[in-house]
Amino acid sequence: MFNSLTAAVAAAAMALAAATGNKESWKDWKTSLAKPRTLALAATAAIAFTIIATAASNALQLPIIPLTLENVAALALLAVGEELFFRHALRKRFGVLPQAALDALLTPLLRASSPAEYAAFALLAALKASFATGVAEKHGVAASIAFRLAAIALAVSANASPEVTSALAMLLLALALATLEKPRAKALETLGLKKISVTEVKAGLVLFFKLLAVLIALGIAARAVGMDDTQAVADVLRKQETAGIFAIIALAPIAEELLFRGYLQRKFGIILPSIAFALLHAPYGSIVEVAGALAAGLLFARETKLRGTVVPAIVAHFLLNAWALVTVLVLKATG
Repeated sequence: MFNSLTAAVAAAAMALAAATGNKESWKDWKTSLAKPRTLALAATAAIAFTIIATAASNALQLPIIPLTLENVAALALLAVGEELFFRHALRKRFGVLPQAALDALLTPLLRASSPAEYAAFALLAALKASFATGVAEKHGVAASIAFRLAAIALAVSANASPEVTSALAMLLLALALATLEKPRAKALETLGLKKISVTEVKAGLVLFFKLLAVLIALGIAARAVGMDDTQAVADVLRKQETAGIFAIIALAPIAEELLFRGYLQRKFGIILPSIAFALLHAPYGSIVEVAGALAAGLLFARETKLRGTVVPAIVAHFLLNAWALVTVLVLKATG
């Protein structure tokens, strides 16, 4: 019922939008999407919306649509239809608030099965309409469509591998924020990813051994006071499949260092990003893990500040994650 209904509604919305739309042409859309800042804004909005919407859905205990191929296609078609109807046709004719209000009131009817569910879905629809309208106001309807499709892609990715999605989301967010500040050619340099040299790689290797010594000392201290809860981390790592292992070893070090040390440290200094980095590891369920992540964040931040590049931090982070994962997998194979 959901698939056929949403597809029909989307088709009708697109037809109505085409009939009553404004003068924004395909040429305007193509020009808009060719701008790096447009795509950066759409990606940033999609990541922020996905995080907030996921948390809200979990808190409200809303039913989740199974992300089958058929459902994903229907959701994508519906998203395009909604943007053409609300942001393309109605926004220019009736203004920002009326179209957003209609979006929040009408679209929940497609999913709600009770008044309580309707109210909850209306809140999510209002959130979605706010994000989409903001993007459309800034860069046009083509950008709001890109935002909606990017949000769906993130949801599909999260369903397949949360670790990959988390790393990709952080990487996209860092690149998007840097692109919004500087021209595309300068984005990586803005994030501290400059020319990679043997010297920087060696510095990363030294940093890894320094951090390893700190973490070993932390582990010994935790065991001495009866607070060694690192088994929780080992349990999580043992369950990782190929995609998760790839994300932990290869993607996460790059994404996290570009975001926390490359962007956030430049904006907020060393302490706050390091604390945020430590809290990112809280889902492992280990106090020792969070404390170790805080120590790692502070060491990575200091090295990045001293050298003006995130390369040593990325190298050390990569080696640390690889070492931890290999250790756990070896113990699992022999144990």
